[in-house]
Amino acid sequence: MEDKKLIEEARAEVENIQKDVQTQLATFEESDNEENKRLLADAREKLQKLIADTSQWLKENTDREKIAENMTRLRDECIQLLTITKEKAIEVSKNEEFRATLHSGKEFIIGSGRLIASGVRAGADKLMENEKFASFVSKVNDKVEDIREDERVQEGAQRLRKGTMKLADRAYGGLKHFLNKDDEDK
Repeated sequence: MEDKKLIEEARAEVENIQKDVQTQLATFEESDNEENKRLLADAREKLQKLIADTSQWLKENTDREKIAENMTRLRDECIQLLTITKEKAIEVSKNEEFRATLHSGKEFIIGSGRLIASGVRAGADKLMENEKFASFVSKVNDKVEDIREDERVQEGAQRLRKGTMKLADRAYGGLKHFLNKDDEDK
């Protein structure tokens, strides 16, 4: 039963990766550019092959460690596909503004970040399966809660807050006095 759940989770992860990569590829689309359209069609074809190969592999394998390795490989290959496609999309771009947008890469970083985060999440889930590690994390979490609830810590945090506010008020007052002095000089 556990193997079945693992396979279902892996398949769901493959679907999420596919959606994330397709969304990312859509940001590389430049209208009225046939070379760009061919580039993206080729990238989508490569993505479909990666997904199909991984899906087929999942049907034949149930070893937890091998599945984790294969999912990491899929993420890495997808990030590599996105990186290469982005670079080529910049090269074939006919629109300077579009090229600058791709070059800045905000959307690319967000998309790649999702892929990396899903890999980290899968790794954390795998670590939590180890009873000793899960026990350790639980003990640390309990200790943090104890510290957070300690009256001395709460009092210290309150004093720090008050001190910070006094300092900010003084800095604001000094800045205000300085700016008013400049206005009076004019």
